[in-house]
Amino acid sequence: AGGSVMEVGGLLRAQYTQGHQLFQGVLADVDDAVANDASGLGTVGSIGSIYAHTVFTEDLLVSGFTGKPPLYTAGGWAARIAVPMPGIQQTAEWAAGVRLDVSLFNDYAKQVWAATEDFVGGLSSADLEREIPGPGGRPSTLLTLIGNVGVIHLNEHMGEIAAIKGMRGLKGLSF
Repeated sequence: AGGSVMEVGGLLRAQYTQGHQLFQGVLADVDDAVANDASGLGTVGSIGSIYAHTVFTEDLLVSGFTGKPPLYTAGGWAARIAVPMPGIQQTAEWAAGVRLDVSLFNDYAKQVWAATEDFVGGLSSADLEREIPGPGGRPSTLLTLIGNVGVIHLNEHMGEIAAIKGMRGLKGLSF
């Protein structure tokens, strides 16, 4: 059983690492003007608001599981990036107000992503099987929330950003 624990933690780390690398690739040519332009997107937020929501959610999830404050507050990012952290659920009003300094936000995102990769890589089988409150207070496991929901969330928003880039005449995915 000891080998399978390392395999699961290693797999989770690999999934997040690859997702983070792909996300960075999608954002590589996104400047502040592209990130903050919500014109023509209907009810979809700007690339910047989607990016911020994705990183904030990951920061909140990992801090919730570890019992530590989010890097947003613990690392002094709140004052530096000047974008309010709305919690896991964002609103259209919040999204409309997001104005990212992409370069600065990238620095915060890289810290969040490194913390996530470290956290998931160190999970034991007991950690992963532990029952915890999930969405709506329904029981779930850490494996379901961080291993499935977290990875899916990261990738679905990366695809959303890639699609918006394509609508803007830019290359969506980096490959």
